[in-house]
Amino acid sequence: MEKRYKNIFLFFVGILLVVTWGFYKTYIIHFPNFEGDYYFGGSGLTYIQHTHGALMFIWISFLIIQPLLIKNRFYKIHRTIGIVSYFLVPLLLFSIFLVQKTSYYRLLSLSTPKDAIATINGIAYIPAFALFYSLAIANKRNIPSHMRYMIGTSLLLINPALSRALFVFFDMAASGLAVSDYFAMAVVVFLIGYDHYYNKNYKPYIVILVVLLGVHLIWLFRYTDIWQSIGGKFASNLF
Repeated sequence: MEKRYKNIFLFFVGILLVVTWGFYKTYIIHFPNFEGDYYFGGSGLTYIQHTHGALMFIWISFLIIQPLLIKNRFYKIHRTIGIVSYFLVPLLLFSIFLVQKTSYYRLLSLSTPKDAIATINGIAYIPAFALFYSLAIANKRNIPSHMRYMIGTSLLLINPALSRALFVFFDMAASGLAVSDYFAMAVVVFLIGYDHYYNKNYKPYIVILVVLLGVHLIWLFRYTDIWQSIGGKFASNLF
């Protein structure tokens, strides 16, 4: 592991804190009964959300544990967890799909079809996460690139968590979503500058930044005729 990234687990702990903050009032404090109203007019949670939350928590735990294992030279355990991730990630991606489907039908019952189709923009997180993870695995023998793409997967957790926190605590709805995206991209820009300054390989961060920008653009154009057409066809064929 690169010397300047030897404590990268603290970065992932920071991501976990953001996720905890974001889901504290709408999920965590309702344990174990999970009764009542949730976020944007929902009415309780289903096993889909619980499963997704559990899988996501396992993923964040992996991100925190793996660099600690490398740092302490527990390479065999590190490789074992890596193998487990081959099974975890497909389940995690499928859970994102199911959560999007649930959100679509929930909003469809509460609002207009246009609003419901607009929410499908979140499906973009599936190929984004799959890409970062696949690139990390493809570069598993290239530790610097492997680590940076794993960082990319964690950055995708910022928007769902931070936007929720901004909405719940500061009544920021659409603006909170935008701020969350800009914050994630600002983190990547900082990391690019950091690696450039120390003459490290920052190219993976360029890929991550482009993907995050693409996900944000899909969100920006979620009410346009183009996205409404794409999202509508997606919903009618897969949902």
